[in-house]
Amino acid sequence: MPSAQLLAAAAKLTEDSGEFVGPPPPALIREAESSSEAERFEEVTRIMAGKSDSPYDIVGVNYKMPADNIKKRYWKLSLMVHPDKCPHPQAHQAFIKLNKAFKDLQDPDKKKALDDKIKKKEEDEEMKAELKSMLEAAQWRRLQGLAMEGDDVLLAELDVKAPPKRDEWMTTLPPERKPGGMPMHSTSFSRIAKEGRGDTWAWTDNPSDRAQKAKMKYCL
Repeated sequence: MPSAQLLAAAAKLTEDSGEFVGPPPPALIREAESSSEAERFEEVTRIMAGKSDSPYDIVGVNYKMPADNIKKRYWKLSLMVHPDKCPHPQAHQAFIKLNKAFKDLQDPDKKKALDDKIKKKEEDEEMKAELKSMLEAAQWRRLQGLAMEGDDVLLAELDVKAPPKRDEWMTTLPPERKPGGMPMHSTSFSRIAKEGRGDTWAWTDNPSDRAQKAKMKYCL
């Protein structure tokens, strides 16, 4: 048997919400009464701290759910967060926010506008996913030499959006700049040739210097 306090809250809920709700069924009243304080606090926190202002998110349902299921969900939540039953400091604010969200879902015009917005977002996401799949397939066919009609149009759009790549010389470090590489100084030079650089004396020294260095290299 539901407590007198919960029955009073249910009665007050009917008065506060008006004709668009009606009295909660006894089974839902009993289910709400069995909720722990932690569960009640969790719902208040979810309602108040939620980043979304969508009535569906506040009530905790989606637009595809039948109207009766949405109403049952609202009934249970409203009894759980009712300030006469829930000691959470924000229970009253959560109850008001929940009531407003459900009332918006009961308004045919507001609900239709909200549903249309959600459907459009879903369609856009599906279209983007399909386009991505088509682009990946076209790229694979191009690499395999199996391009189909229309692939060039898709890939041309992809090439336009792709960020320009830097030339290799702009991104590849010289040997002396690589991690662990020996730094070069103007006063001392390694007698061992640097990786990938080669000897440069052949085009920087005069003929006599080149002859002397060649002789020293031969004697080593």
